[in-house]
Amino acid sequence: MIPRALDFAVEKSLRYHQRRRAHYDRLHKTVMLGVLLAGSSAIAQFHATIAGLFVVALSALDLTFGFSAKARDHEFLYRRFNELAQKLRSELEPSDAHRIEWDNERLRIEADEPPIYWALEADCYNEVLYSRGMNRADVLIIGRYRRLFMNYRAFDKEMFPQAHELGNDRAAPLEA
Repeated sequence: MIPRALDFAVEKSLRYHQRRRAHYDRLHKTVMLGVLLAGSSAIAQFHATIAGLFVVALSALDLTFGFSAKARDHEFLYRRFNELAQKLRSELEPSDAHRIEWDNERLRIEADEPPIYWALEADCYNEVLYSRGMNRADVLIIGRYRRLFMNYRAFDKEMFPQAHELGNDRAAPLEA
């Protein structure tokens, strides 16, 4: 049987890196659209100076923050976690050696991860809970402000208590 905690963690990491990659892809495409529009405006001589400054600012933004490189990094991490998930799910009766190997592989992948955005990580944790029909009391409380800025601010890991820690002890299964 697959180690449940490891399978849960790998599934959460898959979702996390998929969402980070998508976020950086959106940012890169948005900046490139702005560059394209401002460049076109400059060529058409429609407020050429302002459009030129806008092109420079957007290009500097993309170059400085490296949105496409960050998206690529998260795609690479996603693929590594996906390979680990395939290994986990391919063994019907894993041995202790398999479990140790998989735990070590997970640690190696996590060592290559950039700093974690904890609100996004908490949201991915909740998604896996929902997908597996686990107890409502285990859901992490995120809040609107943190949910709004989950891709832009790291927050602290301790800012996300479980529902049962706030007195919501209903251990009802989650609806899918």
